[in-house]
Amino acid sequence: MTYYLMLVHKTPKIKSFWIFSDHSCAEAGTQPQIAVSLRHQVQSHAMKSYTVNQFIVREVRGENELLACSRLDHSFETGFVWQMDVRQEAEETLVRFRTVRLPRTIRSSYPRTPETLLAAWQKRDCFLVAAVDDVILGYINMRIDATQRGWVADLAVGASLRRRRIGSALLEQATRWAALHHLRTMTIETQTKNFPGISFALAKGFTFCGYNDHYYANQDIALFFNKRL
Repeated sequence: MTYYLMLVHKTPKIKSFWIFSDHSCAEAGTQPQIAVSLRHQVQSHAMKSYTVNQFIVREVRGENELLACSRLDHSFETGFVWQMDVRQEAEETLVRFRTVRLPRTIRSSYPRTPETLLAAWQKRDCFLVAAVDDVILGYINMRIDATQRGWVADLAVGASLRRRRIGSALLEQATRWAALHHLRTMTIETQTKNFPGISFALAKGFTFCGYNDHYYANQDIALFFNKRL
C-alpha cells in the first residue's frame, strides 16, 4: 500500500511532515488500490518550497533493513505514566492502574536493546516497514501464538517522524495481515511509562487486558492491550 508524504520546508533547517491517505479497504487476496487526494492550503509566504513523496508499508527486505530498524531512535518523551497500585485485602488482591502526571517531562528508553531486538526478530511471523525508497521510517512486527492471537511486540517510528500517521499506517496494514491469516485477536504490549504508546493503543480500539511486572529485562512493567478482529 502506498501513502503520500508531503515534505514542507519552512526554513532551510526545519522540516514538517503531513500524511494523507484514503483508508479504502481491499478484498482479501487482492492488492489494495489507494486513491489519494492531497488538499493542504497554505499562505505562499509561509513556506519556501515543497515536494510530495510517497512512503509505502511493505515487508522487510533482508538483514540490512532489520539493522536499520534497530538503529531507529526508539526513545520517547512523556509527562504522564500509568502507576500501578497493589493492595492486599483478606483473600483479595486488588491491582489498580491510574494515570499520574509527572513533575516534569522525562525521556525514556526502549525496554529492549538493539542486540535483543535483532535476535527476537528472527522469530516473528510478520514484519512490516514504512519506507521511502530505502530509508526506513518505522516498523511493526508480530508473532502468532498458540491461540491464533497476533502479538505485536514492537511498533516503532523514528522519533523525528512521529505524530505523522506513520504508526497508524503500520498498524492498519498489520491488522489486514492478521485478518488475511484468520487471526482471532491482536495484542499490543507497551511499558507503563510509555504513555504515548498507551494512548495510541486505546485510540485504535484496543482495551487493557493485563500486565506483567517481570516481563522486560530492564524491570519495566509491561501492559497488554487487546482487540478482537
